[in-house]
Amino acid sequence: MRAALMWTINDFPAYGMLSGWGKHGRMGCPHCMECTKAFTLEKGGKSSWFDCHRRFLPSNHPFIKNKTNFKKDERVTDLPPSRLAPVAIWNQVCELPKFTDTGKACRIEGYGVTHNWTKRNRTKDNVKARQDMEIWCNRKELELKPQPNGKLFKPKACFSMTPQEAKAVCGWLKALRVDDIIKLDQNIPVILCTLEQVFPPGFFDSMEHLPVHLAYAAYLGGPVQYRWMYPFERFMVSQNQNPFLFAVKVLYHPKKKLQGTSCGIWMNNVHNSAVEYG
Repeated sequence: MRAALMWTINDFPAYGMLSGWGKHGRMGCPHCMECTKAFTLEKGGKSSWFDCHRRFLPSNHPFIKNKTNFKKDERVTDLPPSRLAPVAIWNQVCELPKFTDTGKACRIEGYGVTHNWTKRNRTKDNVKARQDMEIWCNRKELELKPQPNGKLFKPKACFSMTPQEAKAVCGWLKALRVDDIIKLDQNIPVILCTLEQVFPPGFFDSMEHLPVHLAYAAYLGGPVQYRWMYPFERFMVSQNQNPFLFAVKVLYHPKKKLQGTSCGIWMNNVHNSAVEYG
């Protein structure tokens, strides 16, 4: 049986599972790949994309020469990674071993890293984040302060928000609309660089980095309504509307809905054909 994935919009972890790209570690960005400037935080032990976005700015932007508000005493001289043409991408992957050829999973040298899945809290402004910030940034006012009792005092950061302030920010984001993709592509690096002057390096994981490529991906993909899967998921009908398709769902996925939308459409066509010619 051959299957084709035709419509999908998914989060980054699902993107990795569908494409086979290793989304963890410093090469987690499928656009930058080996040209990444991500690094591993000494205290936090995770990959960080802090100060990886100034190279996406115009060469005359004032952030380029700033040695105070980004990494300590560092200015940017390199250019952003080039955008590969389809032929160049194919040339990179055409020689890789395939499961269909070997019958087993093929581990590629240098692909995949050890990842710590243990998450003890949901904040990225913890003690280790402040310790890493002290290593990489000049922000004396946010560094941990030793106390007489041996504990560390964590000064309140300017980005701390009350619940009301957080709701106001979410409301602003909900109402935000951008119609010009070219302008969006130019503004996102500036926004990320502005955030880098406020938040600690531990905040900038792959999810905070990926927006720098978002506008280009939208430009390539076109309007989202022509390529997302929601209309096809709504097409998945209930038992009363199509008992045959419902029986298939129960047979193969008794505890959850059939997720393969293309398969669902195919099964529905099979049922209609059977009724018409039966």
